[in-house]
Amino acid sequence: MRQAALTSIVDNRVNKGLVIMADITAAFNTALKAHNAPPVTSHRYSIDRLDEFLKEAYSINARIADLTAYLRAIRPSYLSTAPAPRRPQRQNSADQKSTHDATQRHLSDTERASIDAEAKTVLRQLHAAVERISQTEQIRQDTASHIALRKRNQGGLGAIGRWAAGGAVTAKSAEEEEEEARQKMLNAHRESIV
Repeated sequence: MRQAALTSIVDNRVNKGLVIMADITAAFNTALKAHNAPPVTSHRYSIDRLDEFLKEAYSINARIADLTAYLRAIRPSYLSTAPAPRRPQRQNSADQKSTHDATQRHLSDTERASIDAEAKTVLRQLHAAVERISQTEQIRQDTASHIALRKRNQGGLGAIGRWAAGGAVTAKSAEEEEEEARQKMLNAHRESIV
């Protein structure tokens, strides 16, 4: 009965174009408790617990978002081809003035050139920051690969020693394969960020 009611609610929402995910954490925790498993705890996201690569990536993303918001705010004034008013316009209230100034303020050619120069400077800085974290990540990947290779070959004669001991020349231990998989996942994650 309960399942049928839930199914009909979900079907109605899907038919109306609404897809809403219900919070079933409490029911899931009850099921976990029935199987003597620890409940799911809420995870508080904190940027302070991230590594330096992700902190820098979030910083770059925040600067891009700020630049985008600024450019969107001045876009109507920047693109306006209307001639400058001959005399200043009067406003009745401070509310109307701030709204009017933000969206309809006339920009001179020197102001537009200044905005262009500032935007170019910020874009160059952002590009340099992205290149810097990309290069840093490439160095980290190369170093991790070099360390893994040195660990693999440290047992005296390396691959020959493993072969002489009865192991295959290219066979990797479970620990080496696990570390390699971990590095591949980290590399893919960071490449998607860059």
